[in-house]
Order: sequence, then structure tokens, then C-alpha cells
Amino acid sequence: MGGGSFDAGAYRSYSASVKSAPIHEVFKSRGLDPALDPKGVKIRESRDAPPTVGAGTSSVAVVDMRFFTSDLHFNHDNIIGYSQRPFRDVEHMNAELVARYNAMVGPEDEVYFVGDVFFGRDMEKNKGILSSMHGTKTLIRGNHDRMSIAKLKALGFAEVKPQHTLHIGGRLCLLRHYPSLLTDLRRVPEDMEFLIHGHTHTLERRQDYRIHIGVDAWNYKPVSEEEVVSLMEDYESGES
Repeated sequence: MGGGSFDAGAYRSYSASVKSAPIHEVFKSRGLDPALDPKGVKIRESRDAPPTVGAGTSSVAVVDMRFFTSDLHFNHDNIIGYSQRPFRDVEHMNAELVARYNAMVGPEDEVYFVGDVFFGRDMEKNKGILSSMHGTKTLIRGNHDRMSIAKLKALGFAEVKPQHTLHIGGRLCLLRHYPSLLTDLRRVPEDMEFLIHGHTHTLERRQDYRIHIGVDAWNYKPVSEEEVVSLMEDYESGES
């Protein structure tokens, strides 16, 4: 969760100064002693939360977070009717998907797109959409991500992979577009605990060890790592 920027000597010096100060002076402090100011602590309020009342100034860092999403289907007119999305038209859908994404994801965050980001191969339009979205983006290819890896990277993806393994909450997860492992059992890690997938366009967020992070199940927003871990814990506790 991060560490402190001070050593034992700094703490002893601070303790000595506090002991010799009147108690009313100690409690007048509105900030941290510079020598004891923590660095790199993983604390961040929600991006759409109101400012904390009475918050002082501190150098606690805003750190990167991980998010997951899939099946945005930018530029796909028919997906609005097919998945009963609440948008007037494709331009409205594109704009809302970007706005809801950026409300959660920051510039320094990491995002895994688990397939089917765009519909169609308009490079300039697709690149413009992706460049307006925050974070470092890794693509796990889906059935609509048919461009070459070079072209997909040219759109703005840092990495493009057919699948990816990742530890989430201490559990080994496989990120793959499809919810079925039968598509290629040879590439499934033996110690895999959860499958993170898209493709289905359903409202169901979890089915046994399979966690669906498609936008249709998450109010057209990305899914935070904490939300994924919560679903894992539900499964491990025996919830259906």
C-alpha cells in the first residue's frame, strides 16, 4: 500500500519536539510534518465524488488503478437495438461511452479492453475515439478486432494479445474475450482461478468462476479491480 518517506531518526526527532510542545499547539496542526509525509500510499476517492469537506493539503499521491471493460462496439449502429442500449443513435452512444469511461479512469490508470472495442475499420475515427480516453490501454482481441496488431497499436493500444494472465486480488486470472474455455484448452493455465471475459452482451456479471466485464452489464462503464475482487469473494463464499 505504499511506504513512508521517513526513517527512525526522523521519527525520534519529531517525537521529541511533540513531547516538549504544549498540547494545544500539537492539536493546532492542520498537516503532516514534512519528514513524516507518506509517499505512494494507494488512496484515491472516486473521480465523481464531491470534494472532502475540510480536507487539508497533503502530498498523498493519486496512484494508478486497474480497470476492465469489453464490448463497447463503438460506431456499431445495430448494437443499440441488439443489446437494447439506451442511446438515441450511434453518435450518442459513442459520446456516452467515452464520458462514462473518463469519469472513472484517470490518465495514469491501466485499462484492459477484453475485446470488441470498435465496429468497422475507420482508422482516423477509431484513433480519435481511443485517444480521447484516459489511461494505458491493453487490448485482448475479440471477434470484431480484426485489424493487424500493427494497426491496432497505431490506434493507441499499448499491447495487443489473444489472451492474458493477471493476478487480481492475489488470484490468477485469465483474460479472454470468450466465456468458454473450450475454444483452446491448451492455453488455459493449470492454476487459473477465474476467467475475466466479455462477448455475451448479457446483464449477468458472474457465472461461477467466470466474471463478465462487458459494458452492457455495468451501466456502460468500465469495471474497477475492486469490483472484480468483490465478485470473486462472492463466488468463494458460496453465493450463486
